[in-house]
Amino acid sequence: PTQSHRTLRGGGEPPPEAPKRRLDWRLAAAAAAALALAAAAVPAWRWMHRLEFSVLASHALPLERPTAIAFDGDHLWASGWDGVFGVYDPDSMEPVSDPIAVALKDAYHPAGLSIWAGKVYTLDTAQGRILRHPQETPAKVEASWPSPGPAPVALAHDGRGLWSYDAATKTLYRHLGEGPEAQTEQYKVEADAVVTAMRWHKDELWAWDAKSRQVLTLKARGRTFEVLQAAPLPELPPAGAQSFLLTYRAGADKTQRLELWALTGDAAGQPLLKKFSVRR
Repeated sequence: PTQSHRTLRGGGEPPPEAPKRRLDWRLAAAAAAALALAAAAVPAWRWMHRLEFSVLASHALPLERPTAIAFDGDHLWASGWDGVFGVYDPDSMEPVSDPIAVALKDAYHPAGLSIWAGKVYTLDTAQGRILRHPQETPAKVEASWPSPGPAPVALAHDGRGLWSYDAATKTLYRHLGEGPEAQTEQYKVEADAVVTAMRWHKDELWAWDAKSRQVLTLKARGRTFEVLQAAPLPELPPAGAQSFLLTYRAGADKTQRLELWALTGDAAGQPLLKKFSVRR
């Protein structure tokens, strides 16, 4: 048999070709319109969910060279460069105790401050370490261990454990426990940011980016933190935000309203706390 006989199975005529499918331009137009609407919806969503701050109040902070602030649920705490804590009533900013000096013989300059479950944690840039203090007697140090990076600048607690940020490695470290033997996990920040302060709010990490002078909200995607939102703090002095914290306050309609407190300085360099309402 010839090649054509083998191919056509029995010598019959070749079957007709299947008709070519014609493009339905109505369906294509509808798909294009749907894509256009979806693309337009992205900036609309961001606009509806944008991050905004409004100034509520400003307070002088009666502490020498403050470096960081934190909130324990009742009182506002501030750490000073000389290793002294101040504890204040957040409504009046009046001290509720005498200044508390941490009892250490070697150099101690706390740049990060976090409070959780009756413990006060400080990030000491002088020795590159993390210290844990009892909240009832914060002048004491009950434990200390080296920070994972050579230049730690920010500290936060997520309700389960500590996180720190290192300026030299530009890395976020999740601390899997406490003490010298505790392990860490490394995370990167997607943006080209200079993180100098951070706080957890639910499952988001809020950070101050000293480079863009904005507050960033970050979300972990694997081992990378992506930027969800970014916004500047209005009427912020040139000193920027050295530290910040987040609190809730009951509104007139009995809803909980998020507020942000930023540690900064006035034009004369005097310590200042500025309080902002948060709109998302």
